Amino acid sequence: HYKFFDNLDFTEYKALVLRAGAQDQNRSKIRDELAAGLLEGTDVDFLYQAYRPCVLYLNGEYWGVYFLREKRNRFFVAQHEGTDNVTDMIIAKGYKQTTYGDVTEWVEFYDEACKRDLSKAENYKFVTDNMDVDSFMDYMIAEVYNGNTDTYNIQCYKLKGGKWKWIFYDFCWGFNNVDHQTLKARMGDTGLDAASGRLFKALLNNAEWRDKFVRRFAELLNTAFAPDRVIALVDELYGYVQPEIAREREKFNGETFMGVKQNSQVLGTYEGFEREIARIKEFAQKRPDEIKKQLKSVLGLSDSYMAEVFG
Repeated sequence: HYKFFDNLDFTEYKALVLRAGAQDQNRSKIRDELAAGLLEGTDVDFLYQAYRPCVLYLNGEYWGVYFLREKRNRFFVAQHEGTDNVTDMIIAKGYKQTTYGDVTEWVEFYDEACKRDLSKAENYKFVTDNMDVDSFMDYMIAEVYNGNTDTYNIQCYKLKGGKWKWIFYDFCWGFNNVDHQTLKARMGDTGLDAASGRLFKALLNNAEWRDKFVRRFAELLNTAFAPDRVIALVDELYGYVQPEIAREREKFNGETFMGVKQNSQVLGTYEGFEREIARIKEFAQKRPDEIKKQLKSVLGLSDSYMAEVFG
């Protein structure tokens, strides 16, 4: 029994993960943890993984800085949902892939929900009867804010007798381009966005859900994603990894870095790390205004509505 994560009371785990940073490991190393950490202390209605920084040695050999993370599996879902039943659930990935259980029910619901006109009350009720629309709303707001361009890794789950809810993970390609048109991109129905894009677009046809989405976005921009709060967490995460970066990259730098081919001479270097941290901070400062522009333009919101919601 051990309390691995300060923000969680759990002391038992079936498995944990050591995360090196994935596709962000040779850049900032902190993007995924930043995305999750910004949600701590908020009331967002989806699951995300806790983290803890650590320095890894294998048989006495230095191996760099990592983050200890919860492992996303049926035990993770059951633990956070407060149930001992770890079998009566479905965890779907993307559109038709499965993490646990038979995803036929998910595929059938998704197809039916996406083909219906959700502006009609009876069709919207079909969705709300089967899916936690607030969970999906919070999930999509976080995805759009982060400017996540790697949208393949999408997971949702359903306990027996429950509704579909979402799991938030994989933000190696978030916090990059301040002006990325994520809202428009996530309303697409082809490519990597198909697993959430069609459903998102369908729900935005419902005036009630669309209004709640915009107002909830405004709330989270002023709280979870407020620039000062984001930058403070960037500084905290920087403090965890910065003392190890030079040593780690000296060990692994070269034509490849931890097996990843380098496409820029500054990636995988200490200077590249500092540049990425500065880039994330710039994103934090400028992204809220960019989000407001996108909401107004893509959703066709009036000046008076924007003034009412955003002040």
